[in-house]
Amino acid sequence: MDAGTASTLNAKVGSTASQATYDLKTVTEQLIKPGDSYVFANKWVINKNETPCDATDTMTVMFAQTDGNLVFDAVNVNVDGQTNVKTDNNIKLTSCWNLVDGQYNLRIENKTTGTLTAKQTEAAVNEIIEINNVSGKDDIEFKKGKWTLKKPVSDLAEGSIKYVNKDGKYYQYRESTITDQNFEKKVTYTYRDDDFTDTKFSNIGTGTATIHPGEEGQTWESILPKDATAARGKFTFAGWSYLLNGAEISETKEINFYDDGAHSLTVKPIWKGTYSYNVNAPADETVTVPKGGSEIVNTNIELPQLNDISGRYTFAGWLGSDNKIYQAGEPYRITEANVTFTAQWKAVPYDLKFVDEDGTVYSEGTADYNTQITWPSKPTKEGYTFRNWIVELDKNEWVKVEHGSKFPMRDQDITFIAQWFINSYKISYDGNGAAMGVPAETVEQNYQTDYTIDTVVPTKTGYTFQGWSDGTTTYQPGAVFKVPARDVVLTAQWKANSHQVKYDGNGGKTSAPESKSADYNSNVSVAAGLEKDGYLFDGWEQISTGKVLTPGASFVMPDMDETLKAKWKIAYTGIYEAGVYYLIQGQSYILGPGRKAQGDSSTYTANVTIYVPQSGYYTFE
Repeated sequence: MDAGTASTLNAKVGSTASQATYDLKTVTEQLIKPGDSYVFANKWVINKNETPCDATDTMTVMFAQTDGNLVFDAVNVNVDGQTNVKTDNNIKLTSCWNLVDGQYNLRIENKTTGTLTAKQTEAAVNEIIEINNVSGKDDIEFKKGKWTLKKPVSDLAEGSIKYVNKDGKYYQYRESTITDQNFEKKVTYTYRDDDFTDTKFSNIGTGTATIHPGEEGQTWESILPKDATAARGKFTFAGWSYLLNGAEISETKEINFYDDGAHSLTVKPIWKGTYSYNVNAPADETVTVPKGGSEIVNTNIELPQLNDISGRYTFAGWLGSDNKIYQAGEPYRITEANVTFTAQWKAVPYDLKFVDEDGTVYSEGTADYNTQITWPSKPTKEGYTFRNWIVELDKNEWVKVEHGSKFPMRDQDITFIAQWFINSYKISYDGNGAAMGVPAETVEQNYQTDYTIDTVVPTKTGYTFQGWSDGTTTYQPGAVFKVPARDVVLTAQWKANSHQVKYDGNGGKTSAPESKSADYNSNVSVAAGLEKDGYLFDGWEQISTGKVLTPGASFVMPDMDETLKAKWKIAYTGIYEAGVYYLIQGQSYILGPGRKAQGDSSTYTANVTIYVPQSGYYTFE
């Protein structure tokens, strides 16, 4: 029995010399368990047969005569017969044991191309690694070089069953093998471009790549299709980027994962955009062009600094294709297939002044170098005509510049100084009606020079000369004045002579108007008429002309005193009605028929002519 333990078996009734049946129940009950986790497998290994037989309560032995010895020829355990020729009469039964459910003994043969390690046990090629009493829920980690493989015990336990003799008993083991193929990794790869929709792929799609543990130095690039290509407009294809399980890795990186998990590889095209620089140098300036290049799309380049052009231009950054200005040192993200950066220059400003010779400032400000200056309004100056500007460009080098001409700003402060022509003006005389004494000559004389007025005094009938007026000031003959900024006409100033207008009542009953003054050649209104008994007012006689003027009429005042004398006419020449009449001595009157003077007894039947002895009032009936 197990480990050389002997047990005597009693043949059951009915046994013969050639065949006997033995009871094994007692033997089974005497078995010693190798441990609490083991149970009897109901199997026996008979002698050295190594193949377990299912156990029953009886064992049948057949005997035969061989060389004069009685030996067993065969042993039948239950229905399984195993023939073992022996030269003695001993039968060895070795018990077989299984682990409790869910626990396994494993025998793993190394069929890889190198040393295999599991549970700190190494096995050379074709050697066995035994792992005892492990749970079916566990994983066994195998290592081969840098590679790691995890296999569930439950998978390893699906292999063939073998009972192995240890310590005088047979124990059940599950046998399996580990090969290089177990370490091969399957990676699902997908070519795509999540960033750009206009990418075109060729010979590309989704597939599976295999990683071989027996190959040294495998890279991601080496396991993928070699004819995969991509194109995108004018962008430059710069290779592929790799994302293993979403994390970016290098295409040349040696593959270094050895677990048995599922892996996905995303392969994306890498695009490069080219960039170049246009220094956009101002005319007649020399600027070194920075070197362009190419860079991966969506990565940054740092824009270079250009030196200022001393005294003329300062570098003001780069104009990108997006029409935005970027400063030197500022990162620029490449997003285009081709981009040209154009240097921007800012002209240096200098002070710009426009002044008069006397220092009066007409305009001041700044102007950028090499830009056409903006001219102010052409200056004016009383008594002068603008000539041109002068400007000092270099020390003591003065240049004449016409107003409004093209003048690019120099790299220095500029002051324009106005230059002038002095104006000359005409001086003439206007006698303003003078009869004589008016200078006939017209002269020209410069602005603000002294001019002496002619000493001759002009004359004009009816007027007294008051002087010569230039429109603002009246000068006397021989006076001196400064020539103004205009032509001067000296106009004779006259004051009309004043005379008396006198009234002569010529015997009128009412008083004659008082005398009054009137200027020569002015219109004089004639006063109202007067009254005189027996007369009617018949106007005013202008003595100087003999004209008779009615009240309210006017006459032009002569250059002398004027007398207006009242004129009278007889009020009436006939008396035909009764009444009181003023009759004038020496004047004849017609007395109508039937009329008579009061107190006169005579009555006349026809017209009669009468005279009165003296002037006075008379009553007629």
